[in-house]
Amino acid sequence: MIKSGICILFILIVLLCSCDKSEKNDNNIIKVDLVPIIYSDLSPDFEPDPSLQNISSRYLELYERGLISNEPLEPLKDLPKDIDIQYFGLFSLCAPNADMIWAKYILSQNLSNGPTIQNIKDMYSDYNWDLSYDSEISFWVGKNKRGEFLVGFDTNNDEKFSNEEIQLFQCIDLDTTFKKLVIQQSEKERIDFYFVDTTVEFEYPENNRIRKSKVEIALLYPSIKDKTEEKVFTNPDNFIGEIRQMRKGTLTVNDIDYNIIISPYKIYRYATFHKPWVSVFIDVNKDGIWEYQSFNGERFKANETIHLENASLSVKEIDILGRHIVFEKIQKKGKPVKRIAKGKRAPDFEAMDMNNQRVTLKDYRGKYLILNFWYTGCPPCIAEMPGLNKLVKKYKNRNIEFLALTFNDITTVNKFLENHPFSYRIIPNSSHIDSLYNIHGHPVHIIINPEGIIDFIDTGGGPDRYKELDIVISRLIKTGK
Repeated sequence: MIKSGICILFILIVLLCSCDKSEKNDNNIIKVDLVPIIYSDLSPDFEPDPSLQNISSRYLELYERGLISNEPLEPLKDLPKDIDIQYFGLFSLCAPNADMIWAKYILSQNLSNGPTIQNIKDMYSDYNWDLSYDSEISFWVGKNKRGEFLVGFDTNNDEKFSNEEIQLFQCIDLDTTFKKLVIQQSEKERIDFYFVDTTVEFEYPENNRIRKSKVEIALLYPSIKDKTEEKVFTNPDNFIGEIRQMRKGTLTVNDIDYNIIISPYKIYRYATFHKPWVSVFIDVNKDGIWEYQSFNGERFKANETIHLENASLSVKEIDILGRHIVFEKIQKKGKPVKRIAKGKRAPDFEAMDMNNQRVTLKDYRGKYLILNFWYTGCPPCIAEMPGLNKLVKKYKNRNIEFLALTFNDITTVNKFLENHPFSYRIIPNSSHIDSLYNIHGHPVHIIINPEGIIDFIDTGGGPDRYKELDIVISRLIKTGK
């Protein structure tokens, strides 16, 4: 009896200890329930960027990924016969499938810029590629007899269009609606932004089971054209997609509340959340503004440690549809990310260039310094290089220097330069500078004035990106602001 009592007492003590330990662990676990974003809640930082080239840096580039064509991209039935259909397209909503489709398209076209199939498998190492499900939503774009442009979405994902609503493209005149965000190329040009949106149903995998969900998507067509020119929808690579799967909630850390938003890493490109390809936005300074750029110190990757003033956190779990996110408080306390913004002093750095010459920010004191953060596998970075080379040539001997910083090593950069000339002074192995400047997306352009203060900072690239930079550089030279 005594032995039995001792055993029971021992078991109770063990249970109490394990309960206490569990409670302690629970104090370090913070689960945040999330709800869908109402898009009117977003600040202008989430609206279209100042140039059309920047818009596509966050959105789904349909043409680049082989998701728009003159022929259907999957078998379709009951297409309207009284409409002249000019384009067919796909929204691929589950992130791993979407990226795999992109990699296969890159391979089929023998393109050099973009991920390989192995890259995608490595990115989603825990994903079950054997599951079969349908997360692709078809649409068509056509013109009726009155010359109106229409769109049809396969909203219930059955590849049939007999019962689907046909929608008319809406047009926003950005000259008036978003005037402060638009940089006009000339007095004669007008910028129009055509869009149509809807809600669609798609399949996705969860715990090795196929489930269904709904998400809001939009098809967009930004257009710069002469005011006398009425032709639109003539260029398939202008079509971009928007998948509206952002979620918000309140994170409470040590009795301090922070409003947060999570999104798939490239904001409007996917409907599912897969760590580490998730962005976490925390309104650290509590100004109510959701700041997209990572250098503002409020955007974090889900696979990196988040350092706040009162705690350091790691992301432990993210629901595949973003219904909740789980943080864990960690013991290793770090410094909060410094805000990199216009008007602030640029962080000093030290690195070696391609010729093994030492480079520091202080070397350029007294000159304007143009920084370009890029990498060899970045399509918009590559697209903007010929234009950036023009800037180097134009401003030669004008007290302006150009530095290009990439995390790629010297061997990779040298091989890349064989086919892609780049006139900037190149700094390889620059991951430590990326961290200093909070760079998580590419390309990023920063202009530092002769006193070492940041005068301009923006993200996004493309063939005409240099035109905007040229305007800014010319203004700074003339006015100093």
